[in-house]
Amino acid sequence: MKTRLPRILLVLLAGASVALAAEDRVIISDPGARAGNPGGGATREPAAGPAENNAQSGGMRREYPPEGGLRSPDDMGSTAREHERFFTRLARLNEREVLLSRQAAERATNPQVRAYAAEMAREHTSASEELTRLSTRKGIALQRMSAEKVADLQQDWSAKSGREHDEDYVEAMIDAHEDTLDLLEKGAESKDAEVAVFSSKMRPQIQTHLQRARALKKSLD
Repeated sequence: MKTRLPRILLVLLAGASVALAAEDRVIISDPGARAGNPGGGATREPAAGPAENNAQSGGMRREYPPEGGLRSPDDMGSTAREHERFFTRLARLNEREVLLSRQAAERATNPQVRAYAAEMAREHTSASEELTRLSTRKGIALQRMSAEKVADLQQDWSAKSGREHDEDYVEAMIDAHEDTLDLLEKGAESKDAEVAVFSSKMRPQIQTHLQRARALKKSLD
């Protein structure tokens, strides 16, 4: 017993010293204790979130998986939205041209303008029907002009007469065909084969319509 007692005491004293040293470290590093925290306990740093972990690792935060995974909402269905905008814009241009041309075919005073208007009404009605068939195959419902918009347009043009009507109509056809041609040029570059074929097919006809409208404008000047 005389030889073992000192060893036991040494072990106990060593354990007590380690415990006191650990307690001292907690108290010294405890910001709550220095600030007069009533609990006097040690505080813990909150766990780092995903963004902080990425910042700490030097990487950029990603909202979505890389290429090959899911796409962002802005990319999802982008082709469908592009097709819908294409068909809707083209349908409304056609609708406006048909509406104005039908009126001009009856109201124009210049025989050449009247003949041109009759042809535009007929050919753009045919183009509109073909566009409707294509959009139906693509599952896209065309958004036509509202009844109120149609009524306002008819009323505005009913107030025009004589040379003013003919000049305004020809100018409207130039603007409409330029817009249509720009739209078809983009459509011809579509990755959708049917849209590209339709656009390429329509472009020469629209180009001819535009050239004739410009020629009519010169003849009226």
